[in-house]
Amino acid sequence: MAIIPDQLFGEAVSQSPQLRAYPREAGIIRGTLAQFGSAAELGHLTPLFFDDANDEYDVWAGQSNEVNTITSNATPGTAGTFTLTVNGQTTATIAFDATPAIVQAALEALSNVAPGDVVASGAAGDLGDASYVLTLTWGGAYAGQDVLITGDFTGITGNDHVLATSTAGGADLADGSEIDAFLWSPEAPLEVSIAGQLIVNVFVRGLIHRDDVPVPSGEDQADLDEALLGSSLREKGIDVQGLPNFH
Repeated sequence: MAIIPDQLFGEAVSQSPQLRAYPREAGIIRGTLAQFGSAAELGHLTPLFFDDANDEYDVWAGQSNEVNTITSNATPGTAGTFTLTVNGQTTATIAFDATPAIVQAALEALSNVAPGDVVASGAAGDLGDASYVLTLTWGGAYAGQDVLITGDFTGITGNDHVLATSTAGGADLADGSEIDAFLWSPEAPLEVSIAGQLIVNVFVRGLIHRDDVPVPSGEDQADLDEALLGSSLREKGIDVQGLPNFH
């Protein structure tokens, strides 16, 4: 039973034709898959969560990356500096009228933030402009995590900037807090072409948490191999073929 890797592991590692997985023990049950409003193709082991309110399975969407905003006042500060603290590490002082590039560089200078962990963006201009919004989008080592970030704006002359979280990192994009099952379609991906509920086979063995699903941080087969070898899928009764010592 071949995995469709971009359904389970992300598009970055979609080239894994030799990888196969199957339940080692009985655990296949029949379940109702949620209604789809448009055509979709679901992979062999698409993660699912059980929606208790509607008594049906739905596709588990994963975890969200955190997004923060830094906004200047409508009457912005006129001088001074501020700092940002990420998971206990504080940046050097940042000018009150910093551009996104300057803020990103200050964050990347922290010992716990590497290039690729955060992207700062915004319109033309800087935080010295009235009501300017600078956006911090986290990823990399912080993908799917709750980033503990605070700002000290007391060094700004005039009105302070405001730091806010527009998307909480680690929050489930779906209603389920954990993966409860995997869609089981061993012969081919499941084609959902019409709106309506479907009765499908799902694989359930014990409690399958989202942390059991390996999410590689890189972009090639070696990264997928490393993530699989460090996962606990085999403890849940899922065998993966195609990797040494993973049976």
